[in-house]
This record gives sequence, structure tokens and C-alpha cells, in this order.
Amino acid sequence: MQEDRQNQDFLPEGVTGYIASVIRKVRYRRKVRREVQQELTDHFTDALADCESESEKQQRAEQMIADFGDAKLLARLIRRGKKRCRPLWKKVLIHTGQTVLAAYIISCLCNAWFIHTWAAYGDTDYTQRFNQLSRPETPQTENAALYYEKAAELFVKPQKNIEEIILGTCSGGVCALTLQTDAELSQEQKAALEKWFAANEPAWQQVVAATEIPYCWGEVDEISSENIKKVLLRIESCRTFARLGIARARQEAGQNQFDQAAAQCYTILRMGKHFSGPKLLIEHLVGLACIKQAESYLLTMLGNIDPESLPLDQMQNQLQTIFSDGYPVLNSKVEMNWNLGMTQNMFSHYGTVGVIGYFYPGMFIFMGNRERLETDTLLFHKNLANVNPYQYQLIPKDDDQTRTGPELAMELVKKSLWRTLNISYRGKALHEALVTIIALQRCKLDKGAYPENMQELIAAGFLRRLPDDPYSDGILKYQRQGEDFILYSVGADFDDDGGTENPEDPWGEGDAGGDRVFWPIK
Repeated sequence: MQEDRQNQDFLPEGVTGYIASVIRKVRYRRKVRREVQQELTDHFTDALADCESESEKQQRAEQMIADFGDAKLLARLIRRGKKRCRPLWKKVLIHTGQTVLAAYIISCLCNAWFIHTWAAYGDTDYTQRFNQLSRPETPQTENAALYYEKAAELFVKPQKNIEEIILGTCSGGVCALTLQTDAELSQEQKAALEKWFAANEPAWQQVVAATEIPYCWGEVDEISSENIKKVLLRIESCRTFARLGIARARQEAGQNQFDQAAAQCYTILRMGKHFSGPKLLIEHLVGLACIKQAESYLLTMLGNIDPESLPLDQMQNQLQTIFSDGYPVLNSKVEMNWNLGMTQNMFSHYGTVGVIGYFYPGMFIFMGNRERLETDTLLFHKNLANVNPYQYQLIPKDDDQTRTGPELAMELVKKSLWRTLNISYRGKALHEALVTIIALQRCKLDKGAYPENMQELIAAGFLRRLPDDPYSDGILKYQRQGEDFILYSVGADFDDDGGTENPEDPWGEGDAGGDRVFWPIK
């Protein structure tokens, strides 16, 4: 270092300035710049060493600088020479890195463009569309949501012993969803249950008032996971009130108050209808569960009580009136719209995937085409609308198509909708079977025997329409068997097994198959 300093002191000021200018313009690693500086310094020092005077040294230095030429051009030539002298492995490594960096930059630009088009395509406001799909064209005064909210505020949660009775898990008694509660409980349990019923009478009356209003809906300010939490709270209250209503019905049936017991079931049916139909999938499922719970209990009453003691005319009329506009099978458009909105939020400028997606290599390939996603989603809804499981399984499926990320997410939603479609049509089959069984009981009371076929029920005015079988292209199977009858669906295997039901698989979904028998009750 000391020698370098001495050499620089020996050189004229113009030479040191020229060397410094070249080194600045080389724009290379520090080690290389130092080597170049040392080489130039040594070169000038050796060339000027035999000069006898300062003027001669200055003249020779100027001539050498002129021979070297422009400092910028010299620096460029030096830089190229140094690059050519790199080892092969280093050249390969550098070129590979440059290629990867260029590809990454191009990918980021493509990501930015695709994310922009995802946010801008169609300028769809899924929140507004969701509210439009969920809300019927009716004034706010016909919305029962406020009554359910009030009922939830008034509801008194049961203590553990009461909850065990309601859920059918108490010890010392059967306590399952059977016909009569009083016959199964101790005096202490009966007293606790009566006290709980009395405490929840104000809440139940709010539920009754809500079910007298034709519609129920809830609007959201945005499609988000936070609003899903609100939906979960709302449907939890629905399930709670359904359990309360069935418990009240069981108590009244145990006291031979069959009209009042049936009336509790009608309230649950109307509440279930409020929460099903054009709703989110989870709301629809809870609504269907409430309807199934009430209709299953009505069916239990038919199987355990003398038909002459039951208000059969009223029961059938109520069932037909409550579902006068059809059984709430499934409206997939609301759920699909919500999921499209959630997908848009994820893949937009400010969504979780959108923020990361700008810098994630190849995200634009993962995202795919939003227009195709929405078109495919709406086509699925069209295929699903008004199609029962038997008809759906006949529709050709495109299982070989390559799916992008959002399309894979929507495929999961489609599978959930398909499962819900099955559940919906099973509920519809139970509903129509229940109405048919009531009509058959009325026919026997009136004519002294069950009919030979269900067409006779329509001819005699006991039934408006024949019950559809969701797993065949026909109606539910009916056979008169002596003083009784059998009514069944061919089940999820789409095969008629002659009314043979698998107790462990009532709908015959497994390999063993089987029929779904509605009557006789086992």
C-alpha cells in the first residue's frame, strides 16, 4: 500500500486524475477495480521512470493519455476484458441468474396485469348481487329477521340436565326423539323442563310471531369472512329454537294434546322454510334440518297414535299451505355468487392472494381466466337448477379439464352443492311421503281400507299430486300389504330393491344399496 502511494505521488496530477476517472467508469467489483488501478499505475510509472525532467515527464504522460483515449471508452474495454477472463462456472452462474431475474420480472408484470383484470372484469359488485338474490321483492315490514334477533336475546339457555333431555343423552331414561317426553322422565326432570319452558315462553312467542311473517332475509355490507360469522350466529339460534319446539311438542304429545304438539311442528316448519331456499349453503342446510326434524316428529306421531285421535285434515292442510310455493330444494346461485365474491376479494389488488400474487412467480397461470370461471359457475348453476339426483347423474361431466387455482376452489363448492342437492331432495321426498301417508290414513278412515294405488287418492280428493322419487324417473313406490302398506324410494343406488332398507344406510348410498322406506315406520 505504501508503495502504491509512492507511485501515485511520482505520477503527474493529470495521470492520477485520468486513472481515477477510468476506475470510476469501470463499474465493477472493488477487487477488480483495485487490480486495474494498480496495473495502470505501474504502466505509467514504468514509462515515465527514465524522464530526466518534469516537463519531459508531463509531455510523455500527456502523450500516453492521448494514446489510451477517452476514459469512458477505456473503462468499457477493460470491463469487457475482465468479463471474458471469468471462469466458465462463473459465466454460467451469472447468465443463469440474469435469465431467472428477467423471467421473474416478466412474471410479476403478468401477475399485475391478471390481478388488474380480475378486479376490473365486468366490474361485478357481488355484494350487491348477493343482497338482490337473497332478498325477495317485498317491503322490509315482511322481514322476520328482527323477530328472530329479539327471540335470540330473550332465549334462556338450558342447564346441563335440561340440555341432556333435549339432546336425548340423559341417563336413567330413553330421552331420544321419541313420541312422549313425560313418560320417560322423572318428576324432578319434568319440573325442571316445565320451568325452562316457562322461562323461554317470551322467546318462543317471538319465534311464533316471526313465522307468521312470510319472508326472512339478512343483508350484508360486504362479502367477507366476518359476515359469515354473523350468519353462523343466526343459524345457531334457528337450531336452538327447533330443539325447543320439538321438546314442547313431545311434552304436549305426552299429555295427549296432539293438536298443540302438531302446532309446534308447524312453527318449526315455517322457521325452517325461512332459513332455506335462496340462502347460503350453510343456512339452507340448517333450514332443511329444522324441516326434517319437524316432519320426522309428525311422522312419528302418525306411527304411534291412533289416526282417529290426530287432526289429519289440519296436518295435511298445514303442510300443503306452508309449502304452497314448493319445497325449498336448493338455490345454488346465492352460494356461487358468495364464493365468486370471496374469490374476487382474494385475487384482487388488496386481497391476501392479490398482495402476494404480484411477486409470486407464475401466479397468473394459477389464477386463470376469470370470465371462464364465472361462465362455468353460472353454467353449473343452470344445470343444477330444477334437477333431481336421478337427472343430475345423467348429465355428462367434464372431469378431464385442467383446473386453475380459483377453479379448483369452486370445484370444492360444486361438490358441496351436489351433496346439498341430495339432502334437499331427500327432504322433499320425506315431505311428499308425509303428505301422502296422511292422505292414505284419511282414505282408510273414510273408506275403511287403503287404496290399491295412489291414483285413487287423487280421484277421491285426498291428494293433489303424486309424490316424486328423486332417485328414479317416476314416483315413490306404493304397495298395499293386507291391512297395511309400504311406501318407499328406490334410494341413492337408483335401483328398486323391493322395499328392502339397510338400517345402517337408510338411503342406500353404500355398495350394499337398499331402498328408503318411509312406511311402515321401523
